[in-house]
Amino acid sequence: QTIIGEILQEAHRIAGDVEGKEVVLRVHPDVARELKSTSNTYLEELEEILKRSVLVTGDALLHQEKFDLA
Repeated sequence: QTIIGEILQEAHRIAGDVEGKEVVLRVHPDVARELKSTSNTYLEELEEILKRSVLVTGDALLHQEKFDLA
């Protein structure tokens, strides 16, 4: 959950600079599962901050505490 907090902070930071119809968030597969879970609203919150849809992709090569938001 710490990494999800960091992702949300980063989203706030870059929200005004984001271009395009959607944003791609690359994270470790465990984090992707948590973001996509129906038991929370992290993904909806992220999309609300960025004002566009977010495509979450799992990347096993990424450390659990790392992410790429572009």
